[in-house]
Amino acid sequence: MRLYKNSESSVIYYVKSLGQLCAVLRNVAQVQPVGGGTGLVQYQITPVLTLPSHLVVLNGVPELKVISKTEHFLEFGGAVSLQAIVQLGRKNIPVALHEALSHAANPGIRTLATIGGNIAGTRPHASALAPLIALDAKMEVRTGHENFWISVAHYAHARSDTLRHRSHVITRIRLPTDYWDFSYYRRIGSRALFGERADFVFLAQQQKNALSEMRMVFFSDVVMRNREFDNLLLGRAIPLSAGDIAAIVYRSREFFAPESFKSAYIAHCFFHLLEDCLRRLR
Repeated sequence: MRLYKNSESSVIYYVKSLGQLCAVLRNVAQVQPVGGGTGLVQYQITPVLTLPSHLVVLNGVPELKVISKTEHFLEFGGAVSLQAIVQLGRKNIPVALHEALSHAANPGIRTLATIGGNIAGTRPHASALAPLIALDAKMEVRTGHENFWISVAHYAHARSDTLRHRSHVITRIRLPTDYWDFSYYRRIGSRALFGERADFVFLAQQQKNALSEMRMVFFSDVVMRNREFDNLLLGRAIPLSAGDIAAIVYRSREFFAPESFKSAYIAHCFFHLLEDCLRRLR
């Protein structure tokens, strides 16, 4: 492990193993992990870069850069870059995740940005978050004193705010390799850094021309997913009739109240995208 101290008293730890990483997390209060560093500079607008007092660099830990696949699961190390995942191709990763990461930024930024850092941001600009929640992904989290698995959905929930503000590292992300007959991802809103943005994901499976599984996730300032609404559609014959589509969209307002969205524009986009996906089901 190497230690570097810059002229502005920021201490940077370069670790080479999970053991060294855990030691830093355990012994250095409020140390901030950094992979590609894009999260550090994303909202800085001054000419001089401001760094936290203590940083630990993750790119030197080999275990955090591993990609593996089994019959049932796909797994990424927390320091795997977004571009490395995109380059696996649509045939090897879920389509919704591939679409989300492909539109996350330009290839240069994606080469730096890591999947763990993208999740840890839990902001509307975190492109991986909505697809991973829809895919029921889980992740391994390490602190200085414990190691545990947690769902991405639970991590993103407001109740996990305490965990997100403790020094921790996302070491592995694991998602099922289930096949989805219909997979749709759309990012809406402004492309500006401080603009209004949201992510919409809709997944569906069918058996014998009937809907057997459906998941919908919407992420703006908060994550919106309602399993009761997902289950409402199960067993319906597809394609859906125009009457069924209108009734489902109308009923959806009981589960997703228009006033609960960040703005009227975002609410309008949500209901429009839901209707569009229902029409596309074949």
